[in-house]
Amino acid sequence: MEKKIYISCDMEGCAGVTSWEQTHYGHKGYDLALKEMTRETVAAVKACQQAGYQVTVKDGHEDGINLDPALLPAG
Repeated sequence: MEKKIYISCDMEGCAGVTSWEQTHYGHKGYDLALKEMTRETVAAVKACQQAGYQVTVKDGHEDGINLDPALLPAG
């Protein structure tokens, strides 16, 4: 049986995200929050893949466009 894991990510709780303003597209600090959420998600995905899991990621923040898909690992 294949091992699978589902990761739901959200900006609130990411390192360095300290205000609501940072979590809203187009607002001050949003670009940094997007980069940090992407970095943290990539780290989690890579660790799960190395452990042999098939990974599904859900961007759970607002409209679901808060990850840079170009940076996500293949698979």
